[in-house]
Amino acid sequence: MSERYTKVFSLTENQYGEGSPVIISAGALLKDSITGKILAQLKIKNISEKELKAVTVKISPKDTTGKPLGEEVTYQYLDLKVERDAEFGSKTPVELPDGSTRGVSSAVTEVIYSDNTKESTAECEWEPLSKPEPLEKELGNSELLRQYRINYGEDCKYRIKEEKDLWICTCGAINHKVEESCHKCGRTRKNFETIDKDQLKADAAKRKEAEAAASREKAKRAKKAGIAAASAAAVAIGAIVITQVAIPGMKISRAIKTLIRSFPRQNI
Repeated sequence: MSERYTKVFSLTENQYGEGSPVIISAGALLKDSITGKILAQLKIKNISEKELKAVTVKISPKDTTGKPLGEEVTYQYLDLKVERDAEFGSKTPVELPDGSTRGVSSAVTEVIYSDNTKESTAECEWEPLSKPEPLEKELGNSELLRQYRINYGEDCKYRIKEEKDLWICTCGAINHKVEESCHKCGRTRKNFETIDKDQLKADAAKRKEAEAAASREKAKRAKKAGIAAASAAAVAIGAIVITQVAIPGMKISRAIKTLIRSFPRQNI
């Protein structure tokens, strides 16, 4: 938003209630410097296979010390067409009644799908998911990371991780435990649950050896090409000297000799 609004609070990322078809991926409180009002903004991500039509959230205001402040606010996002992995809500401010609100907790209480079926999530306990572990930390070596991505794909970012009824793929996509393969990249979870570092090291060593051999061969070809280019340049320079210097010089020499012979000889 513009400078009119100041962020006064940020919600911990990726709030989730087990069994819920959505994740609250981010949230913030903004203060309107003109009106003094406090606005809540939530970014919600659909992790269900079904398209969302409407979502109801519950926002619980808190004071600057984190204590509850007044009544909970219920808000419903309507007229949605949100498919899996898509997000919504970040551009929809929800006005809170108390201008002294400096914190919130939030939860999704109900979702309505595009087929008009409903699902209640009011009983879910919402708390943040832990962050996935980057492959860099797990492998601890840039060459092993490079080899891992060569073997399995450049989009590999994280160590596969299970939490609650979800699992996070190496590509970063969120899947349900009942899904054996990632819905986004198609990788099978069992094939990536463990990392064989010894095999990665062996593969990296072979790759580096092949790269070194290729580099040496490239240097040889470059050297040969340089020699050939130098020879060609010498021939070209020789041709220039002959055509531009030697031949004209010879012609001039013959002309001078002819001119001298044409002069009458006189006795002195």
